[in-house]
Amino acid sequence: MNKLILAMLILTLIPIVYGIQVNSSTEIYSFNVANCQADTASLGCADAYVRFNCSIDNYAYIDYVDYRILGVDYPTQRQNDNFYLDWHKGVTTITTNTTITFDRGTIHDVGAGVSLFFPGVSVPLNCHACNYNISYDACQTDDTRLAHYVGDGMGNCTSFNSTESCDYCTPNWQINSTCDTNNTEFRQYTDPNNCFAITGLSTDSCSYTFADCDTPISCSYLKSDMTCDYDINPLINIVGNKIDWKCTIPNSSINYNCISYVKQGTDTIQTNPQQKTYSSGVVPVQQETREFFTATNGLVNPYFTTENLKPDIQYIFGVECSYPGGTLKSEHYVTPLYRSLEDVAYRGVWLKDNIGFIVGGAIAFIVIVGLIIVLWSWR
Repeated sequence: MNKLILAMLILTLIPIVYGIQVNSSTEIYSFNVANCQADTASLGCADAYVRFNCSIDNYAYIDYVDYRILGVDYPTQRQNDNFYLDWHKGVTTITTNTTITFDRGTIHDVGAGVSLFFPGVSVPLNCHACNYNISYDACQTDDTRLAHYVGDGMGNCTSFNSTESCDYCTPNWQINSTCDTNNTEFRQYTDPNNCFAITGLSTDSCSYTFADCDTPISCSYLKSDMTCDYDINPLINIVGNKIDWKCTIPNSSINYNCISYVKQGTDTIQTNPQQKTYSSGVVPVQQETREFFTATNGLVNPYFTTENLKPDIQYIFGVECSYPGGTLKSEHYVTPLYRSLEDVAYRGVWLKDNIGFIVGGAIAFIVIVGLIIVLWSWR
């Protein structure tokens, strides 16, 4: 009778820890798999690790080995001919009576061959669910905290502690860099919470979240939210004139109010339109009020003046239009040039050719004005 009980006990232990002898081969190499086993006899509700391992020869020709647990292939680690996997089971919170099975191994050899073996090592998982009273310690700087599960003591629902993940510090990333005039930006991120300085964790670092952290990147210094027809070298008069643009706004069904501006570097040296009015009173005082260019059917005709502009200097001419949802911009590099003096020369030729008519007209005008004055004085 004792021998029968002993035999049954051995049979119950076979699925848990046992050795196997398997010949497994690829097209190039042959391998001997032995002693596949688990280091844990059974599992309960608590968080736990199970080490599954096998001895595999000739390991010199093995690139890597995967173990499949519950349908998922995990990469193993190796110590000499022992290939092992520390499989993690989290806290089980529902009543469970099942097995965790290491059902397949995959050998990848150095010649890109693949060989399979099937150990069938199983570990029972038996958890009686209960209403745990859970409490947590404070989150530590390594983003872990200790959780205390106090069970009701029924079945195997006993109390236990578990180390769980948490977030000690959450970065609040902000970009504090801008695009330079050479269309390059050294992208910098700052975290006012200084999480990485506090925890030292890679998950709190800039490079963990952003691929371009502290890296020069290409950018567009000038905005281009709408299409504008413009002259890159507009001609300006010595005395002054206006430079006209025509811009098309993508959404013509929205009302836009627009202004134009000129920048030299980062300094704004001109904004338009400028409407000059005069105050009422005995001596009118010239005043200036700001207006907007109004877009009609998606078109706007802004202008720029020659105020503060010099020839052969590159400026940034821009148009900015606002609407209830935000603003649109279009900016371009523009280098004004002085208008050719040929116009003045042509006007001089015309004046020479018509000087007689001009002088005669002036004399006639003076005579007519004189007669009107004399006749007016006789009244």
